[in-house]
Amino acid sequence: MNFKPKIDLKILIPAFFLYALGITTIYSVAPSLVNQTLLFGFLGLLFYLLFCGIDYQIYKSLSNWFYILSIIFLVLTEVVGVVTRGSVRWLDIGVIRLQPSELIKPLMLIFLATNFEKITTLKKIFSPSVFYFIPLLLILRQPDLGNAMVFAFVWLMIFFVSGVRRSVLLGLFAGAPAAVLVIWHFLKNYQKERIFSFLNPGSDPLGTGYNAIQSTLAVGAGQILGRGLGRGTQSHLLFLPEYHTDFIFASFAEEWGFIGVCLLLGVYFFLLFHLFKKSESGQDRFGQLILLGVAGIIFIQMFVNIGMNMGMVPITGITLPLVSYGGSSLISTAILLGIASNITKQKSPESSFVIS
Repeated sequence: MNFKPKIDLKILIPAFFLYALGITTIYSVAPSLVNQTLLFGFLGLLFYLLFCGIDYQIYKSLSNWFYILSIIFLVLTEVVGVVTRGSVRWLDIGVIRLQPSELIKPLMLIFLATNFEKITTLKKIFSPSVFYFIPLLLILRQPDLGNAMVFAFVWLMIFFVSGVRRSVLLGLFAGAPAAVLVIWHFLKNYQKERIFSFLNPGSDPLGTGYNAIQSTLAVGAGQILGRGLGRGTQSHLLFLPEYHTDFIFASFAEEWGFIGVCLLLGVYFFLLFHLFKKSESGQDRFGQLILLGVAGIIFIQMFVNIGMNMGMVPITGITLPLVSYGGSSLISTAILLGIASNITKQKSPESSFVIS
Protein backbone atom coordinates (compact mmCIF):
# COMPACT_ATOMS: atom_id res chain seq x y z
CA MET A 1 0.00 0.00 0.00
CA ASN A 2 1.37 3.38 -1.03
CA PHE A 3 1.31 5.56 2.09
CA LYS A 4 1.35 9.27 1.38
CA PRO A 5 -0.53 11.67 3.68
CA LYS A 6 -3.01 13.85 1.81
CA ILE A 7 -3.40 16.84 4.08
CA ASP A 8 -6.32 19.16 3.47
CA LEU A 9 -5.41 22.47 5.11
CA LYS A 10 -9.05 23.56 5.02
CA ILE A 11 -9.69 20.70 7.43
CA LEU A 12 -6.46 20.70 9.44
CA ILE A 13 -6.24 24.44 10.16
CA PRO A 14 -9.80 24.93 11.52
CA ALA A 15 -9.48 21.66 13.47
CA PHE A 16 -6.24 22.86 15.05
CA PHE A 17 -7.82 26.25 15.81
CA LEU A 18 -10.77 24.60 17.58
CA TYR A 19 -8.38 22.42 19.56
CA ALA A 20 -6.38 25.53 20.53
CA LEU A 21 -9.54 27.27 21.78
CA GLY A 22 -10.41 24.14 23.74
CA ILE A 23 -7.05 23.69 25.41
CA THR A 24 -6.94 27.40 26.28
CA THR A 25 -10.29 27.06 28.03
CA ILE A 26 -9.18 23.86 29.79
CA TYR A 27 -6.01 25.64 30.94
CA SER A 28 -8.24 28.29 32.48
CA VAL A 29 -10.87 26.09 34.17
CA ALA A 30 -8.98 22.82 34.80
CA PRO A 31 -5.20 23.41 34.56
CA SER A 32 -4.42 19.96 35.98
CA LEU A 33 -5.79 18.42 32.76
CA VAL A 34 -3.66 20.43 30.33
CA ASN A 35 -0.84 17.87 30.06
CA GLN A 36 -3.30 15.10 29.28
CA THR A 37 -5.03 17.30 26.72
CA LEU A 38 -1.69 18.03 25.05
CA LEU A 39 -1.00 14.29 24.92
CA PHE A 40 -4.44 13.66 23.41
CA GLY A 41 -3.78 16.40 20.88
CA PHE A 42 -0.45 14.86 19.87
CA LEU A 43 -2.04 11.42 19.50
CA GLY A 44 -4.90 12.95 17.56
CA LEU A 45 -2.45 14.57 15.14
CA LEU A 46 -0.68 11.23 14.63
CA PHE A 47 -4.00 9.50 13.91
CA TYR A 48 -4.99 12.30 11.55
CA LEU A 49 -1.75 11.97 9.57
CA LEU A 50 -2.04 8.17 9.55
CA PHE A 51 -5.55 8.16 8.10
CA CYS A 52 -4.69 10.96 5.70
CA GLY A 53 -2.27 8.53 4.09
CA ILE A 54 -4.55 5.49 3.74
CA ASP A 55 -6.53 5.27 0.52
CA TYR A 56 -10.14 5.39 1.67
CA GLN A 57 -11.22 2.86 -0.97
CA ILE A 58 -9.57 0.08 1.05
CA TYR A 59 -12.21 0.48 3.77
CA LYS A 60 -14.94 -1.05 1.59
CA SER A 61 -13.39 -4.53 1.87
CA LEU A 62 -12.98 -4.09 5.63
CA SER A 63 -16.41 -2.66 6.49
CA ASN A 64 -17.87 -5.95 7.79
CA TRP A 65 -14.81 -6.47 10.00
CA PHE A 66 -15.21 -2.90 11.28
CA TYR A 67 -18.80 -3.73 12.18
CA ILE A 68 -17.80 -6.88 14.05
CA LEU A 69 -15.08 -4.95 15.89
CA SER A 70 -17.64 -2.31 16.90
CA ILE A 71 -19.97 -4.97 18.33
CA ILE A 72 -17.07 -6.57 20.22
CA PHE A 73 -16.14 -3.20 21.73
CA LEU A 74 -19.69 -2.54 22.87
CA VAL A 75 -20.26 -6.04 24.26
CA LEU A 76 -16.99 -5.84 26.19
CA THR A 77 -18.19 -2.53 27.62
CA GLU A 78 -21.44 -4.21 28.66
CA VAL A 79 -19.58 -7.09 30.35
CA VAL A 80 -16.43 -5.59 31.88
CA GLY A 81 -16.98 -1.85 31.51
CA VAL A 82 -16.33 0.64 34.28
CA VAL A 83 -19.40 2.00 36.08
CA THR A 84 -19.25 5.79 36.27
CA ARG A 85 -22.20 7.72 37.72
CA GLY A 86 -24.59 4.92 36.92
CA SER A 87 -23.44 4.49 33.32
CA VAL A 88 -21.21 1.80 31.80
CA ARG A 89 -19.47 3.60 28.94
CA TRP A 90 -15.78 3.02 29.57
CA LEU A 91 -13.20 0.27 29.18
CA ASP A 92 -10.09 0.28 31.35
CA ILE A 93 -7.10 -1.11 29.44
CA GLY A 94 -4.14 -0.81 31.79
CA VAL A 95 -3.52 2.88 32.30
CA ILE A 96 -5.78 3.80 29.37
CA ARG A 97 -9.52 4.40 29.65
CA LEU A 98 -11.44 4.19 26.35
CA GLN A 99 -15.00 5.10 25.44
CA PRO A 100 -16.02 2.62 22.70
CA SER A 101 -19.15 4.57 21.69
CA GLU A 102 -16.80 7.36 20.58
CA LEU A 103 -14.14 5.19 18.95
CA ILE A 104 -16.54 3.19 16.79
CA LYS A 105 -17.94 6.27 15.03
CA PRO A 106 -15.49 6.00 12.09
CA LEU A 107 -16.03 2.23 11.90
CA MET A 108 -19.81 2.44 11.82
CA LEU A 109 -19.77 5.33 9.35
CA ILE A 110 -17.69 3.24 6.95
CA PHE A 111 -20.08 0.30 7.39
CA LEU A 112 -23.05 2.56 6.65
CA ALA A 113 -21.45 4.24 3.61
CA THR A 114 -20.37 0.88 2.16
CA ASN A 115 -23.85 -0.61 2.42
CA PHE A 116 -25.72 2.48 1.24
CA GLU A 117 -23.41 3.25 -1.67
CA LYS A 118 -25.61 1.60 -4.34
CA ILE A 119 -28.96 1.40 -2.58
CA THR A 120 -32.11 2.81 -4.18
CA THR A 121 -34.94 0.67 -2.77
CA LEU A 122 -36.40 0.25 0.70
CA LYS A 123 -35.89 -3.54 0.55
CA LYS A 124 -32.13 -3.14 0.12
CA ILE A 125 -31.97 -0.54 2.89
CA PHE A 126 -33.76 -2.66 5.49
CA SER A 127 -31.07 -5.27 6.19
CA PRO A 128 -28.04 -2.94 6.67
CA SER A 129 -30.22 -0.57 8.71
CA VAL A 130 -31.20 -3.37 11.10
CA PHE A 131 -27.53 -4.28 11.56
CA TYR A 132 -26.63 -0.60 12.03
CA PHE A 133 -29.21 -0.11 14.78
CA ILE A 134 -27.98 -3.06 16.84
CA PRO A 135 -24.92 -1.15 18.16
CA LEU A 136 -27.12 1.92 18.58
CA LEU A 137 -29.36 -0.03 20.96
CA LEU A 138 -26.29 -1.31 22.81
CA ILE A 139 -25.17 2.30 23.25
CA LEU A 140 -28.60 3.22 24.58
CA ARG A 141 -28.27 0.44 27.17
CA GLN A 142 -25.06 1.93 28.63
CA PRO A 143 -26.90 4.43 28.72
CA ASP A 144 -25.37 6.98 26.34
CA LEU A 145 -28.22 8.94 24.82
CA GLY A 146 -25.92 11.60 23.36
CA ASN A 147 -23.89 9.27 21.15
CA ALA A 148 -27.00 7.23 20.28
CA MET A 149 -28.46 10.46 18.90
CA VAL A 150 -25.32 10.99 16.83
CA PHE A 151 -25.56 7.52 15.27
CA ALA A 152 -29.28 7.95 14.56
CA PHE A 153 -28.76 11.38 12.98
CA VAL A 154 -26.00 10.11 10.67
CA TRP A 155 -28.19 7.20 9.56
CA LEU A 156 -31.04 9.61 8.85
CA MET A 157 -28.80 11.90 6.77
CA ILE A 158 -27.43 9.09 4.63
CA PHE A 159 -30.87 7.49 4.33
CA PHE A 160 -32.24 10.82 3.09
CA VAL A 161 -29.69 11.06 0.23
CA SER A 162 -29.76 7.35 -0.65
CA GLY A 163 -32.21 7.83 -3.49
CA VAL A 164 -35.31 6.13 -2.09
CA ARG A 165 -38.74 7.35 -3.15
CA ARG A 166 -40.28 10.26 -1.28
CA SER A 167 -43.19 8.05 -0.21
CA VAL A 168 -40.69 5.94 1.74
CA LEU A 169 -39.34 9.06 3.44
CA LEU A 170 -42.88 10.08 4.39
CA GLY A 171 -43.47 6.60 5.81
CA LEU A 172 -40.29 6.93 7.85
CA PHE A 173 -41.44 10.17 9.41
CA ALA A 174 -44.85 8.65 10.06
CA GLY A 175 -43.14 5.91 12.05
CA ALA A 176 -41.13 8.38 14.09
CA PRO A 177 -43.51 8.30 17.12
CA ALA A 178 -42.96 4.54 17.44
CA ALA A 179 -39.20 5.07 17.37
CA VAL A 180 -39.53 7.69 20.11
CA LEU A 181 -41.43 5.20 22.27
CA VAL A 182 -38.67 2.59 21.79
CA ILE A 183 -35.99 5.12 22.75
CA TRP A 184 -38.07 6.24 25.76
CA HIS A 185 -38.20 2.62 26.93
CA PHE A 186 -34.38 2.45 27.00
CA LEU A 187 -33.94 5.71 28.90
CA LYS A 188 -33.02 5.66 32.57
CA ASN A 189 -35.23 7.52 35.04
CA TYR A 190 -32.69 10.33 35.46
CA GLN A 191 -32.64 10.88 31.68
CA LYS A 192 -36.43 11.11 31.59
CA GLU A 193 -36.28 13.58 34.45
CA ARG A 194 -33.80 15.68 32.46
CA ILE A 195 -36.28 15.90 29.60
CA PHE A 196 -39.07 16.98 31.97
CA SER A 197 -36.75 19.52 33.62
CA PHE A 198 -35.86 20.92 30.18
CA LEU A 199 -39.51 21.87 29.74
CA ASN A 200 -39.55 23.55 33.16
CA PRO A 201 -36.07 23.80 34.76
CA GLY A 202 -37.40 26.05 37.51
CA SER A 203 -39.55 23.23 38.88
CA ASP A 204 -36.46 21.64 40.49
CA PRO A 205 -33.69 24.27 40.48
CA LEU A 206 -31.46 22.36 42.90
CA GLY A 207 -32.05 18.96 41.32
CA THR A 208 -32.76 18.02 37.72
CA GLY A 209 -32.92 21.64 36.57
CA TYR A 210 -29.64 22.66 38.22
CA ASN A 211 -27.29 21.93 35.29
CA ALA A 212 -29.44 23.78 32.76
CA ILE A 213 -29.83 26.81 35.01
CA GLN A 214 -26.11 27.07 35.83
CA SER A 215 -25.00 26.64 32.21
CA THR A 216 -27.36 29.31 30.90
CA LEU A 217 -26.22 31.65 33.69
CA ALA A 218 -22.59 31.06 32.66
CA VAL A 219 -23.33 31.73 28.98
CA GLY A 220 -25.22 34.92 29.81
CA ALA A 221 -22.52 36.11 32.23
CA GLY A 222 -20.03 36.36 29.37
CA GLN A 223 -21.99 39.23 27.79
CA ILE A 224 -20.16 40.79 24.80
CA LEU A 225 -16.45 40.58 25.63
CA GLY A 226 -16.42 37.90 28.33
CA ARG A 227 -15.02 37.97 31.84
CA GLY A 228 -11.54 37.01 30.66
CA LEU A 229 -9.46 33.85 31.04
CA GLY A 230 -9.39 32.57 34.60
CA ARG A 231 -12.25 34.85 35.66
CA GLY A 232 -15.26 32.67 34.99
CA THR A 233 -17.03 32.45 38.34
CA GLN A 234 -19.45 29.66 37.38
CA SER A 235 -16.64 27.21 36.57
CA HIS A 236 -13.99 28.38 39.02
CA LEU A 237 -16.39 28.39 41.96
CA LEU A 238 -17.69 24.96 40.85
CA PHE A 239 -21.28 26.06 40.29
CA LEU A 240 -21.07 24.74 36.72
CA PRO A 241 -20.91 20.92 36.51
CA GLU A 242 -18.68 19.10 34.00
CA TYR A 243 -17.18 22.47 33.06
CA HIS A 244 -14.37 20.86 31.03
CA THR A 245 -16.43 18.27 29.10
CA ASP A 246 -20.20 18.49 28.52
CA PHE A 247 -20.43 22.13 29.62
CA ILE A 248 -17.17 23.47 28.24
CA PHE A 249 -19.13 25.74 25.90
CA ALA A 250 -20.64 27.51 28.92
CA SER A 251 -17.13 27.87 30.41
CA PHE A 252 -15.87 29.23 27.08
CA ALA A 253 -18.80 31.63 26.63
CA GLU A 254 -18.41 33.05 30.16
CA GLU A 255 -14.74 33.85 29.66
CA TRP A 256 -14.71 34.71 25.92
CA GLY A 257 -18.12 36.36 25.64
CA PHE A 258 -20.31 36.82 22.56
CA ILE A 259 -17.33 37.76 20.40
CA GLY A 260 -15.53 34.55 21.30
CA VAL A 261 -18.66 32.47 20.68
CA CYS A 262 -19.00 34.02 17.21
CA LEU A 263 -15.37 33.13 16.53
CA LEU A 264 -15.90 29.54 17.69
CA LEU A 265 -19.05 29.10 15.61
CA GLY A 266 -17.40 30.72 12.60
CA VAL A 267 -14.60 28.15 12.63
CA TYR A 268 -17.08 25.29 12.97
CA PHE A 269 -19.17 26.57 10.09
CA PHE A 270 -16.10 27.02 7.88
CA LEU A 271 -15.12 23.39 8.51
CA LEU A 272 -18.66 22.11 8.00
CA PHE A 273 -19.18 24.17 4.84
CA HIS A 274 -16.00 22.72 3.35
CA LEU A 275 -17.04 19.14 4.17
CA PHE A 276 -20.60 19.59 2.87
CA LYS A 277 -19.35 21.30 -0.28
CA LYS A 278 -16.92 18.47 -1.00
CA SER A 279 -19.64 15.90 -0.30
CA GLU A 280 -21.88 17.39 -2.99
CA SER A 281 -19.50 17.20 -5.91
CA GLY A 282 -16.24 15.79 -7.15
CA GLN A 283 -15.98 12.38 -5.45
CA ASP A 284 -17.32 8.85 -5.93
CA ARG A 285 -20.49 8.04 -4.03
CA PHE A 286 -18.72 6.08 -1.28
CA GLY A 287 -16.44 9.03 -0.54
CA GLN A 288 -19.35 11.46 -0.71
CA LEU A 289 -21.34 9.50 1.85
CA ILE A 290 -18.36 9.38 4.22
CA LEU A 291 -17.83 13.14 3.91
CA LEU A 292 -21.51 13.72 4.55
CA GLY A 293 -21.32 11.46 7.61
CA VAL A 294 -18.22 13.21 9.00
CA ALA A 295 -19.93 16.58 8.60
CA GLY A 296 -23.10 15.19 10.19
CA ILE A 297 -21.25 13.80 13.22
CA ILE A 298 -19.51 17.10 13.88
CA PHE A 299 -22.66 19.14 13.26
CA ILE A 300 -25.03 17.17 15.50
CA GLN A 301 -22.51 17.06 18.37
CA MET A 302 -21.92 20.79 18.07
CA PHE A 303 -25.65 21.53 17.81
CA VAL A 304 -26.68 19.37 20.78
CA ASN A 305 -23.77 20.40 23.02
CA ILE A 306 -24.25 24.12 22.44
CA GLY A 307 -28.03 23.76 22.55
CA MET A 308 -28.04 22.07 25.95
CA ASN A 309 -25.54 24.61 27.29
CA MET A 310 -27.97 27.36 26.30
CA GLY A 311 -31.08 25.58 27.55
CA MET A 312 -32.42 24.99 24.04
CA VAL A 313 -32.34 21.16 24.07
CA PRO A 314 -32.52 18.60 26.90
CA ILE A 315 -29.25 17.89 28.68
CA THR A 316 -27.43 14.76 27.57
CA GLY A 317 -23.82 13.67 27.78
CA ILE A 318 -22.17 14.78 24.55
CA THR A 319 -18.84 16.47 23.89
CA LEU A 320 -18.10 19.56 21.83
CA PRO A 321 -15.88 18.22 19.01
CA LEU A 322 -12.17 19.12 19.31
CA VAL A 323 -12.92 21.48 22.20
CA SER A 324 -14.11 19.34 25.12
CA TYR A 325 -11.64 17.40 27.25
CA GLY A 326 -11.55 13.71 26.36
CA GLY A 327 -9.09 11.44 24.59
CA SER A 328 -11.59 9.05 22.95
CA SER A 329 -13.63 11.89 21.49
CA LEU A 330 -10.57 13.73 20.19
CA ILE A 331 -8.99 10.64 18.62
CA SER A 332 -12.29 9.59 17.02
CA THR A 333 -12.73 13.05 15.50
CA ALA A 334 -9.10 13.10 14.32
CA ILE A 335 -9.60 9.76 12.54
CA LEU A 336 -12.78 11.01 10.89
CA LEU A 337 -11.05 14.18 9.70
CA GLY A 338 -8.05 12.18 8.47
CA ILE A 339 -10.31 9.96 6.37
CA ALA A 340 -12.12 13.07 5.10
CA SER A 341 -8.83 14.71 4.12
CA ASN A 342 -7.78 11.65 2.14
CA ILE A 343 -11.09 11.81 0.26
CA THR A 344 -11.08 15.55 -0.46
CA LYS A 345 -7.53 15.47 -1.82
CA GLN A 346 -8.17 12.61 -4.26
CA LYS A 347 -8.56 13.40 -7.93
CA SER A 348 -12.20 14.06 -8.67
CA PRO A 349 -14.18 12.01 -11.18
CA GLU A 350 -16.55 13.69 -13.61
CA SER A 351 -19.72 12.65 -11.81
CA SER A 352 -21.33 14.79 -9.16
CA PHE A 353 -23.48 14.04 -6.15
CA VAL A 354 -26.75 15.89 -5.76
CA ILE A 355 -28.78 15.90 -2.56
CA SER A 356 -32.42 15.82 -3.52
